[in-house]
Amino acid sequence: MGTTGPTASSTVVEGRPFWNRGISALMLTDTANFRNPYCHRSTDASGTLDDERLAIVTAAPAVIAVTAATAVSWPDAGPAV
Repeated sequence: MGTTGPTASSTVVEGRPFWNRGISALMLTDTANFRNPYCHRSTDASGTLDDERLAIVTAAPAVIAVTAATAVSWPDAGPAV
């Protein structure tokens, strides 16, 4: 059976160029690599992206990061069990 995009294991190496230079990296994804048949191929170009979805996926982690960074305190989780 053929595939239209990269395998699941190929997504693990997205951070490798950073890791190889001692830079921490985290990839957040909306699993586009499984929907975009051009991902990691010679035809992979910005024109093949879904710009609306990209904007949404990019904004969500930014909102979370700003919220976490500006939180005065975290809600009390109650007594430890």
